[in-house]
Amino acid sequence: MIIFHGVINNGTYILVAHNGIARVVNSYFYDMTNEEYAGFGVANCEIVKYVF
Repeated sequence: MIIFHGVINNGTYILVAHNGIARVVNSYFYDMTNEEYAGFGVANCEIVKYVF
């Protein structure tokens, strides 16, 4: 599960996605090499939080 907390409407947003989407989201917030991108994944029931 990926949780976004941001300034858009002062809200918290939850995105439940498979690893393909999780890679794209993570690469938006962090610079990643191709190897890091390919190796990135979110485990089952793992929570990742992005604050923007």
